[in-house]
Amino acid sequence: MRPDRHRRPHLDEGQPDEATPACIAQRLHQADPVSRLLNDGSWTPTREVAPMLQAVQSYVQDANDLIPDWVPRFGRLDDAIVIDTAWPRISGEVLDYLDFCRLRDIEAQLRGVEPTAFGFTRSEWEVSRRAEVELRLQHRRVRDSSYVPQPVSHFRVH
Repeated sequence: MRPDRHRRPHLDEGQPDEATPACIAQRLHQADPVSRLLNDGSWTPTREVAPMLQAVQSYVQDANDLIPDWVPRFGRLDDAIVIDTAWPRISGEVLDYLDFCRLRDIEAQLRGVEPTAFGFTRSEWEVSRRAEVELRLQHRRVRDSSYVPQPVSHFRVH
């Protein structure tokens, strides 16, 4: 039988009977940093996004929602839809938090301590981000300029 080129793939196509389809697993993976940022005492989400983050986390953690999580293969489909729907509004906050974690880890390495062993807050992350941007701009200026005032035809050592 020839495969139909115009047929759309199904969620259960090519998956073992109990495996979560990849498209659902991908969305559920996006919920992990949402939970981490809400539980990280060093990070304070913005007032505009915090209620949506909490709503997403609550819905994903509720096992008896629209489609109960115990339903084989598709029990988490509604969770994935909630995450996918909220993502345009929460993605900036999640990406900021992941960058916060990156900079906190760097700072911890520089101090020789664990990331939770010192105070590093959102405001300190914002200061670090500005310093990082300034450093990149300085590197760009240095890369694009020359310390030599004029082009030199040849170089001599006396």
